[in-house]
Amino acid sequence: MTQTFQIPYNRWLIGFLTFFWAAAAIVCAFYWKKEGGGWPFPVITLFLLVILYYLVRRLLWPAVQGEPALELTPEGLQDNIKGVRITWGNIEGFALIHVGRGSNYIRVDLTDNQEFLDQVKNPVRSWLYRLRQNMTGSPFVIPTTLLQGGDRSIVGALEAYKKEMHDHS
Repeated sequence: MTQTFQIPYNRWLIGFLTFFWAAAAIVCAFYWKKEGGGWPFPVITLFLLVILYYLVRRLLWPAVQGEPALELTPEGLQDNIKGVRITWGNIEGFALIHVGRGSNYIRVDLTDNQEFLDQVKNPVRSWLYRLRQNMTGSPFVIPTTLLQGGDRSIVGALEAYKKEMHDHS
């Protein structure tokens, strides 16, 4: 198998989240102006605008452009959400994990976590991924809500592609 398999973004959810955070920022800015600039409103508005920028820059824009969220290539797994690429030789397997109520994630079990952590340039994100490693067993966890398709079918596709790559190597 030499073809690339792509898993697209969940455009509907990303569009809804962007709309929700934009509406929240507008409402907060409106109350800030109406109330005469009370203390919490500038901080809350700024926080909402930062989240909105992140959603548009990291999720909405790539989804609208038609970029895939995950790309499976003969070389490895490219996660365009986080901007990392992991080689197949470093991936032990995949597991569907549940965190909280209704939050499902795909845990990517790595033989060497450092390959993933070395690609993270932001020190805060790197620290958060190390913390996630203590909580889930791997720093590399993919939220399934951002992916189009069923959770189990996505994990099945990842496992099948990995097995195909392992059989050809």
